[in-house]
Amino acid sequence: MTYKMPLFALALAGMMTPAVAAPDCASEWVLISQITNAEGSEPTLDDDACQVSRVSWADGTTADSLRWNIPGLTEAALQGMAPQAANVIVSGIRENEISADMGALAGQPGDIVLSYTWDVTSRAMNISDLSVRFAGGQGVSVSGTVNGLDLSSPQMMQISAMSAALTDLDVQVKGTDMLALLAGIEDIAEGNPASAPTDEEIQEANAFVDQLPLATFDAASRQALKDLVAALPEPEQGLRLILQSEVGLSAIRLMPVLMAGDAEPAQIMDILFDGATVDVTYPWGAE
Repeated sequence: MTYKMPLFALALAGMMTPAVAAPDCASEWVLISQITNAEGSEPTLDDDACQVSRVSWADGTTADSLRWNIPGLTEAALQGMAPQAANVIVSGIRENEISADMGALAGQPGDIVLSYTWDVTSRAMNISDLSVRFAGGQGVSVSGTVNGLDLSSPQMMQISAMSAALTDLDVQVKGTDMLALLAGIEDIAEGNPASAPTDEEIQEANAFVDQLPLATFDAASRQALKDLVAALPEPEQGLRLILQSEVGLSAIRLMPVLMAGDAEPAQIMDILFDGATVDVTYPWGAE
């Protein structure tokens, strides 16, 4: 008789404790495919994540696989809200047509990762990984924290966006090809190949760096930025930027000076970066 009591207690506990429901991958894929205009294989459940293979989009872009774990996805979509957490991995994504805009990375398959959580009580969004990665260690990744962001409704998202503050940011640009691509984005946007800056452009860039707040950008960070400009269009290795601020960077801090008009760039940056520290390392190699 004694062995029956623990079994009964376990059964009762199981009845009283709600089980964590497995995601409905089929329904979620229908929703995702409609929103993104995508097609793929039948979705499967792998551990706690859904996965679809042989993904293709209407513009011809393809991917080897799409993997996601987005709690409450269907409910959030029906209510027009952003999910409170998401972990999405797109592996082996390729363009339909090879674009010269991608420089040395043109035609190479890449992986895209998005992983974040949002706390409804503190209204803090923690972005643990937002990245694009290519073979050979090339890529760019961003992580950080945004405080005061309200994802409870589309209206609150818009209202809180002005006062939401970026308190932590870590940007890592890995590899020469990726850094060269990002550094030459202005030329690429104008339909021109990335080119070396003229002496005048270097002087203007250095003058801009000299206007950055001294309390935020130390001498080493300023020199790193100047070295990067001088190395274009073939920079070395990569770059890392780390920002920390207790108050946080927010759009609302700039409103008074912007509404007053005729604000100088140095004045705007002094207000925006007040209380923040920014460390820039170049050249930088990922550990």
